[in-house]
Amino acid sequence: MFARHILHFPLSFEDDTAGVCPAQWACVGHVQTCTLGLRDCDAPTLSSGLGAQYLSVGGNNSMGVATSMSFRLALGAHSATFKHSGHIKAPRVSFAVRRQHDGHVFCTTTLNSSAAHFKEASCEGLAAHASEVVYIQLQAMRQDGGSGRVLFDDIRIKDGAGQTILYAERPVAAVEHL
Repeated sequence: MFARHILHFPLSFEDDTAGVCPAQWACVGHVQTCTLGLRDCDAPTLSSGLGAQYLSVGGNNSMGVATSMSFRLALGAHSATFKHSGHIKAPRVSFAVRRQHDGHVFCTTTLNSSAAHFKEASCEGLAAHASEVVYIQLQAMRQDGGSGRVLFDDIRIKDGAGQTILYAERPVAAVEHL
């Protein structure tokens, strides 16, 4: 039996506590919600409309993995877009949409360039997977001689016309509420 809960897009980190893993995400390694002036947070040049907080994944000689709560991919979903910034010195930094029950990757985007400003990237190929239960995974994996701290914000699921799908159903097992 499943209860219905709604996940609202775009995903941002404005309401999360700075310095810790964001609410409703699972974090391993160096992952924290950042705001300007917080220790261990790079300070990107923020574009208009992005807000004041973002998610930092990875760091100097450390790895980080952030996994979102699961949600049902909406009918009409075509791609995921996100904004990123940071210092990438290793080719193992990625954004992925994965199937919940087995982790199969539906789309992935590998980031391999540094940017002082947030810039948009996309993860294509979601159209064939509508109604699947998925999660978003952000990761910066440490490699010898490399490091990567990447800042993420403004995560969206978009339809074929490029419009943001504003919500997704979150199937939550009733037993989680006992």
